[in-house]
Amino acid sequence: MTNHSTILGSGPATLKDMITRKRKAGRGKRFAAAMAAMLGLALSASPAFAWWDKDWANRKQITLDTSANAGSVDGAVQNFPVLLRLDSSSFNFDDASATGADLRFVTDDDKTVLPAHIESFNAKDGLATIWVAVPSLPAGGQQKIWMYFGNKKAAPADSAAQTLDPLYKTVYHFGAGEAVATDATVNHNNANNISHEHAGWIGEAGFFNGATVLTLPSSLAIDARQGFTFEAWIRPTGPSANATLFANGAFAITLENGVPFVTAEGKSSPVPALGSGWSYIAVTGDAQSVVLYVNGISAATLATPLPSFAPGGTIGTGFTGAMDEVRISGAARPAAYVKASYASQMQGSRLAAYGPTEQPAGGGFGYFSVIFSNITPDAWVVIAILCIMAVMSWVVMVQKITYVGRTRRANNVFMSMYNRLRGDVMNMETQFKLTPDNLKQLNNSSLYRIYKLGVNELKIRQEEDGNHPLSEETLEAIKATLDAAQIEEVQALDKGVVLLTISIAGGPFIGLLGTVLGVMITFASIALAGDVNVNAIAPGIAAALLATVTGLAVAIPALFGYNYISTQNSDVVAKTQIFGDRLITRFAELQRRHLKLAAE
Repeated sequence: MTNHSTILGSGPATLKDMITRKRKAGRGKRFAAAMAAMLGLALSASPAFAWWDKDWANRKQITLDTSANAGSVDGAVQNFPVLLRLDSSSFNFDDASATGADLRFVTDDDKTVLPAHIESFNAKDGLATIWVAVPSLPAGGQQKIWMYFGNKKAAPADSAAQTLDPLYKTVYHFGAGEAVATDATVNHNNANNISHEHAGWIGEAGFFNGATVLTLPSSLAIDARQGFTFEAWIRPTGPSANATLFANGAFAITLENGVPFVTAEGKSSPVPALGSGWSYIAVTGDAQSVVLYVNGISAATLATPLPSFAPGGTIGTGFTGAMDEVRISGAARPAAYVKASYASQMQGSRLAAYGPTEQPAGGGFGYFSVIFSNITPDAWVVIAILCIMAVMSWVVMVQKITYVGRTRRANNVFMSMYNRLRGDVMNMETQFKLTPDNLKQLNNSSLYRIYKLGVNELKIRQEEDGNHPLSEETLEAIKATLDAAQIEEVQALDKGVVLLTISIAGGPFIGLLGTVLGVMITFASIALAGDVNVNAIAPGIAAALLATVTGLAVAIPALFGYNYISTQNSDVVAKTQIFGDRLITRFAELQRRHLKLAAE
C-alpha cells in the first residue's frame, strides 16, 4: 500500500509552510510591539496639555495675522494695544459674565496674563470692543493668544493704563458715560467737557459742532527731541474750510475742505480729499521730518524737524463732525506701528481671527481637538489611505473568520457522522437518511466536499472497470484528485488573507511616511514664521504622529486577526489532510475486500 501521508506534499499547507507562517506572525508581533513602544515614548515625551486656570470654563484662541492676506504689516511692532471686536458670530456672550469681567487674555504659552481693557461690552446686543496689550506682533507673520472666559465669579481685572505703553501721553476713547474727555493712560491728562455721539468708530465718539474746542491740560508736555505722534479717527459731517484737528504753537494738523495738511515751518503737499465716512489720520514727527498718514499709508512728508511744543494744545478748533480714539504719543511711532493700528482698528479687520470655543479635558475638549485642528493636507491623504486599508482588512477578517468558523462547525458535524459509518463507506446519505437541510449544512464542510469528490471518483472508476476490484494505479489516480481538491480548499481558506499581511507590513510604514511629511511641514512653517517655541512646534508634531498612530491602528487588529485566522486555517488544513489519508485508506480496504471475495 502506498504511503498517503504526503497527499498535500506540494500544496501550501505543508508543515514547512505552517512553520513559515508562524515565523512571519512572530516577526509581525515583534514589529508591532516595537512601534507601540516607540509611540509610548513619543507621547510620554510630549508636553502636557496646558489650561491656564481651571476656574475658567472656556477659552478661544485668537490668531493675530500680520501677513499680506490679513493685517499686511511689514514690520515688527512692540508693546502694541490690539483692538478685538467681538460679536455674536465669533463669541457666545452667554458663556461669559454680563459685563465681561471674567475675560482674561493669556499668551500662547498659557502662562502670562496680558493687560486688557474693555471699552464696551453689550451682552444684550452681542457686541464688545476690547483692547489687549500684546508684547509683540511679528512682521508678516502670526501671533496667537488665548481668551479665557466662563468664570462668572471672577472679579474685574480691567486696566486701561497697563494696556497702553508709557510712550502714550494721552488717549481719549470717548467712552460712554464720560463727562469729560478722560485720559486712559496713567498720566490722567483729562481734557474739558465733551459731547458724545453714540455711533462712534469704536464704541462712542466725541462730537464737535465747529465751536467745540478740546483744550488739552498743561500737564501734557511733549519733548520735540523725543518725537511726537498724533492719531485719530475722524468723520467730517459739515463744511470745514479751515478745521484744526490738533494745534500746538507753530505745529498744526488741519483739514481744509476735506484735504488734510500738516504745518510745521512749512506746509505739507496736498493729498486726496477724505470721504464722508470715517478716516484714520496719523502724524509722526522727529528731528528729521514730519510724516502724514491717511488710513495707514504714508501720504505726505515734510522734510523739516519737529518744532518745539508748549504745554497743552487744542483739538477740534473749527471742526464739525466726530472724532474717536484720539492718541498723542511722546515718540515718533514707526510706519509699521501706524499700519498695525489702522489694521487693528478697522471694522471687519482680518488682523484678528477667532478660533472655536474650547473646554478643558472632561468637558468636551482634550488632546484630540489640538491634534485634529493641526493636521496638514498631506497627513489627511495618508490617513485616508490607511482608513481604506483598515476597512479592507476588517472586511477580510470578518469574511475569513465567518468562513472558517462555518467550515469548522460543519466539519465537526460531518466527522461525527463519518466516524459512525459501518460497512459501505460510500453511502452516508442512505445510512443516515440525510434531508436537504442536512446536506445544505454539510456542504459547508471541506471534509464533506472531499468525501463527496472521493466517493464520486471511486464510483466512476468502478463503473469504468465493470465493478471489478480497483487496481493500485486507480487508487493513485483517486489520491491525485483528492490532492488537487485539498489544495483548492487551502486556497479558498487563504483567499484574501494577503490583504491582512499588506496591512500588517504596510500600515505602519505608510503612517510613518505621513508623520515624516507632517514634521517636515511643521518645521518649515516655523522657519517661515520665525516663531520658535514649544507651543508652536508641539501641535504640528502631535498632529503628524496621528498618521503613525493610524498606521498602527490598521496593523495591530490586522495582526491579531491574521494570527487567529492562520491558527484556525491550520487546524482545518491539518484535519483535511488527515481525513484525506483516512479516506484513501478506507478505499484501499474496500479494494482488499473485493480482491479477497474475487479470490474465493
